[in-house]
Amino acid sequence: MVAVVAIEERDQRSGVDPAVGPPIETRHFSGTVDRTRNLVYFSTMIRLNIHEAKTHLSRYLERVARGETIVLCKRNVPVAEIRPLPAERTRPRPVGLARGEIEVPAEFFLPLPDDLQAAFEGRNP
Repeated sequence: MVAVVAIEERDQRSGVDPAVGPPIETRHFSGTVDRTRNLVYFSTMIRLNIHEAKTHLSRYLERVARGETIVLCKRNVPVAEIRPLPAERTRPRPVGLARGEIEVPAEFFLPLPDDLQAAFEGRNP
């Protein structure tokens, strides 16, 4: 499966500048490290214009399935990112990992007070 994330939407949520890439802590690093990080960030992605992506979509989806990330551009301006989804679990999630660490008090199972019950049901008490 493949996820498409609009870059503008992602940037508004996280403040990431698409021209620079995701921010990293730079207090202890020189500018060379930042330039190297940006080079690696952008060189490991495939940048495609929308026409090219539509023409050869199946070819690029195979590359995405192998783990590559594609940046879709409109007139060479990034607009979306196509990246692989995390692999689905092959085993069920283990149950009881926090056994003995959490204690539920008996009051938890008592009925809610009438005013709180009314609020949950959207009624005025």
